[in-house]
Amino acid sequence: MNHSRKMSEIMKEMAGRLLRNPNGVPSSETRHIALMFANFAWNEAIGLGHARTGYRSGWEVIEAENPNVWSELKSRTWTP
Repeated sequence: MNHSRKMSEIMKEMAGRLLRNPNGVPSSETRHIALMFANFAWNEAIGLGHARTGYRSGWEVIEAENPNVWSELKSRTWTP
């Protein structure tokens, strides 16, 4: 039996853990930020955390389109 999973499934699961209501339907902006943060976490877990300082500009652009995006996430705390 093969227990390997697709990377996309793993990333989707990681992103889902960030959502306040993981069974709900988050906004497009919230999905983007959750996937972005899951990607950051994955990169740092494998030793690619050197680009952390450039992350903020990415989610600030998304946040500008939907300022309420943080209400759909468990936390708005991200420690760069």
